[in-house]
Amino acid sequence: MFGIRKNSFLGIDIGTYSIKVVEIKVRNSKPTLTNYAWISLDDVKNKEHSAFDDASWPTYLKRILKEAKIKSRNA
Repeated sequence: MFGIRKNSFLGIDIGTYSIKVVEIKVRNSKPTLTNYAWISLDDVKNKEHSAFDDASWPTYLKRILKEAKIKSRNA
């Protein structure tokens, strides 16, 4: 964007049972998986004794990004 070529991207899958994140970097014009992480929403429900709702997924996404040390923010 604006003439700056991005070489790092996130793939985010927010599903019914889990949230998954992959970090892809472009090296030598080829995409390379450099990092991945996921959290099972069933585990979240069991540990925190509460139901997972649509408003809480950003909290868990931030947790995944921090714990996996994912640096890219281009989704």
